[in-house]
Amino acid sequence: VRVGLPQPYGSNDGVAGRTTAVLVDVARLSSARAEGLRTGLADLTRALPPTDRLALIPLAGDTRPVDFTTTHARVLDAATALTLRTSPTWSAKQDAEAVESTLGALGRAAVMLGAEPGVKTLILVTEPFAVSGRLRESIQALGELVARNRIALYIVLPHATAVAAGNGINALAAGTGSMVLPLGSWSTVVAQEHARVELTLSNDEALDAGTMARALVTTTRPGLVA
Repeated sequence: VRVGLPQPYGSNDGVAGRTTAVLVDVARLSSARAEGLRTGLADLTRALPPTDRLALIPLAGDTRPVDFTTTHARVLDAATALTLRTSPTWSAKQDAEAVESTLGALGRAAVMLGAEPGVKTLILVTEPFAVSGRLRESIQALGELVARNRIALYIVLPHATAVAAGNGINALAAGTGSMVLPLGSWSTVVAQEHARVELTLSNDEALDAGTMARALVTTTRPGLVA
């Protein structure tokens, strides 16, 4: 909540310069997903306000990341140079190891993004995966990191393939409070984030120590879900 109205009110009006990082799971995304990835990023950048900062972070490969920038075209240019997986054979063991690496990188990105000011969004572009007990522990730890750093996490797929309810994608979404978006829905991230409200509570120095106080939070915006 930003101070802009008389006390005891606050408002999110005037929020500018949001920060978004797009993490691309290049080790697991096949080259057939390249067009969907570029299309999704184009939809995202068209929806972003020009003051928003955007970064592109490949989770593996030789392509260097694009640091946070308001020149969104740099991200689109870098996306065309991403090297996605070209191997036609990909074993279950290889995939499990790659997923574990991806979750570790996602956690490090959450810590990094947590140090940034303002409203923060993390987008993971990845494929569905099988979930195991070990990965569930990683997802639980990741959920704690995302919550601690006040990050909104979105999982987007560069294709229209339906994801089964028991897939690791849905387990990751449930464990981190994130949303799964299919091909063609990337701009939804921006719409969701502009509807997001963050509250900050501060101590009332006039109250005696140990006194219990109640706070009533309400909104006049229709359709807002707390």
